[in-house]
Amino acid sequence: MRAANVNKEQLRKLYENDNLTVWQIAPILGIAATTVSMYLKKFGIPVRQRKIIIPTNLLKKFQNGELTAVQIAEKTGLAFSVVYRRLKEHGIKAPGRRIDLPRDMLSKMYVNEQ
Repeated sequence: MRAANVNKEQLRKLYENDNLTVWQIAPILGIAATTVSMYLKKFGIPVRQRKIIIPTNLLKKFQNGELTAVQIAEKTGLAFSVVYRRLKEHGIKAPGRRIDLPRDMLSKMYVNEQ
């Protein structure tokens, strides 16, 4: 396997100025994305955090009880743990699962008839 000849300024331009991802830069330089990441670290170029955005319409449906976190994960292609963590980070709680039952039914279920 040949050693990659990666120029620091070229990498900085592609990553910082052109705002490309490591996955977009890799084929341009003819190297693997993991190698791009290694060079970013080696050259001291600050790595951006991935932006994981859950669409607002899905969040509203979650809050209204129309969707679960699992369904959001399926729709967005994200792992459930990522969706759950994002919801928790932003203080978004699942709506309570409240069931309204008639009083007479509740009485039958909880009152001991003698």
